Amino acid sequence: MSTALTIISAGAALFIPGFMLLRMLGMPRGTSLCAAGAASVAIYTILGEVYYALGVTSNPLTLLLAPSILLGVPAAYRAYRDQATDSQGITVMAAFRYAAIGLAAFWVVYFRRIPFDTLLMEYYDNVFHYNNVRALAQAGDFSILHAPRFYATPADMSIAPWPIVRGFYPFGWHYVSALVLQMTSQPMALVTNAVNLMICGAVFPLGMALLNEAIAPNDPHMRLAGSLLATAMTGFPWMLVLLWPLYPNSFGLALAPAAAGLFVMAVRDHRGARKALYALAFILAIVGVTAAHPNTIFTLFVLLFPFLGGRILAGSGIRFGRVHVSKYVFAALYCAAFACGWMLLYYSPAFSGVVSFNWGTDLSLPDGLHDVLSMGYMYHLDMDEPQWLIALLSLIGCLACLKTKSGRWTIGSFALASFIMFAELVLSSANPLKHILAGFWYTDPYRVAASTTVCVLPLATLGLSACLKRLDAAVVRKSDTHTADRRRDLLIGSACALFLAVTYLPQLSPLLQLGIQTPFGDYRMLAGLVTARKDVLDSQELAFLAKADALLPEDAVVINYPYDGSNFAYGALGTRVLYRPISGYEQAPEDESVASALIRANLPNVAHDANLREALRDLGDCYVLKLDYTYSPDENGRGFYLGETFAYDTWAGLLSVADDTPGLTLVLAEGDYRLYHIDP
Repeated sequence: MSTALTIISAGAALFIPGFMLLRMLGMPRGTSLCAAGAASVAIYTILGEVYYALGVTSNPLTLLLAPSILLGVPAAYRAYRDQATDSQGITVMAAFRYAAIGLAAFWVVYFRRIPFDTLLMEYYDNVFHYNNVRALAQAGDFSILHAPRFYATPADMSIAPWPIVRGFYPFGWHYVSALVLQMTSQPMALVTNAVNLMICGAVFPLGMALLNEAIAPNDPHMRLAGSLLATAMTGFPWMLVLLWPLYPNSFGLALAPAAAGLFVMAVRDHRGARKALYALAFILAIVGVTAAHPNTIFTLFVLLFPFLGGRILAGSGIRFGRVHVSKYVFAALYCAAFACGWMLLYYSPAFSGVVSFNWGTDLSLPDGLHDVLSMGYMYHLDMDEPQWLIALLSLIGCLACLKTKSGRWTIGSFALASFIMFAELVLSSANPLKHILAGFWYTDPYRVAASTTVCVLPLATLGLSACLKRLDAAVVRKSDTHTADRRRDLLIGSACALFLAVTYLPQLSPLLQLGIQTPFGDYRMLAGLVTARKDVLDSQELAFLAKADALLPEDAVVINYPYDGSNFAYGALGTRVLYRPISGYEQAPEDESVASALIRANLPNVAHDANLREALRDLGDCYVLKLDYTYSPDENGRGFYLGETFAYDTWAGLLSVADDTPGLTLVLAEGDYRLYHIDP
């Protein structure tokens, strides 16, 4: 029951406020549902800043319930007054089909295969993410520009070993997770898995529904094809939510299709009021996208650049007074402006740390071409199983666009994104072109592949839609009027079921014996590996932490050695451990608090060092936590933890305490795990 309620809470946080806002503005129901995720994050972002300025706490009452009610009343009145608008755009039932297939796919293939309510994905990035979800939830400070990191409450700020870091960070994913944590008080693992399920299985497919509707309005075949294809490519959102995982980046990309769909509708709509409505919704979506992850903006550039170029070429040019600029000159100027803007951002100091990041992926030209054309995007761990069916549908979509002259700009999006993907895979990290093209995604092949997937899906959807139309027409031609509808439903339904079965086919022994592997079979295997791996916090350590947390007074400060996995303890359980980040402990020693410096150097002398005891009294009621740390220093005295290197000698004090250390009282012991109380 707690799992279901947590998933429902995640859905409420992601959809209700945004849906109410868009309905109040006059957006049709189906369109409002598809764009609600981006609008909800925009609401949290804007209100978070307003509440920060006013000193109001951000919580489910002020961020979710009150806005939903305040927006819902005028939305209900407008829906009653303008009932005719409800029939415009994608239907609610068509949108639900997208979400139903997406949620079912993710539950069956991935989330059902993991300990959904207990699995913490213990990776480098998630030390930051889990701790800051907890910090936002406890402090009620949702300011994207000012929220403190790791130590957010006044009490925690007073014990922070280093000065508190503030400044812009894309907290969109953290907002949603923190709201669900506040609403349910469930474990961090269950909360974040529920949020990710709704993002991957509902937010992204619904965004694709809106984009597909913008490409081919009121096309039932396009709607059906889109619902089948929205989650059919392993490049996104499957890989990003499993391998690193990259939760904020996944959330940003999940919001991108809805933003793109709103932009296309705003540009195409000839009615002033409707154009203004879609433009306003697009601006809100951009706020949400930026709050989730800024590099999504560059994915939108790649996706929409051909659309605007196509609009220019479809026109007759532009006139400035008596000077007429032909459409070809205008298109050339547009391309030049786009390139200049891209380069200005590339050389901007704000992006220097991102675009200069090196990711060692230097495939041969044939291998890189194979990965791009086959759309497998899973070269890592020998899992480069091609998705030839998607590739074939993209080719069919290309031919269909050229024939019907509808949606041709999607060919440009596909080509541009695939070229960037190819450059990312085959160019050396020393090649500046690689960083210019793929640097805004950290030159990370998985991020680039995810971005490419978002740009490929519309064209593949057009291809599947063309196939369904041909199949539909063939049934009508060969049937009389009495049997055509029944035969059409049966044949189209069977074709859709076959498509889903082939797409999500698991690894089957007969196929494996023939040397044939399937992309989602590989994904299932990888999910099993992730579940079975040895975490930095295994189940026994988590159980010990839970027991320790139950014994600790609410205001206790737990001195911990972060590289034994305990830097996850605050995010996972709310334990007030002293050392929460994964890095930064060797930087700016002059800024370290006196208490922290003394603890790290001289904790075994706690019974005799007057300065240390005074510093500990200033911290409060102090305990010492020790878990199992199996990492040994190398010849240079450095250790390695989740990708971070650190110096062992800077933690000599913490590493040296034991049961016989004077001034410590043993509170809890299991195997090598210890919880001590520092004597007053």
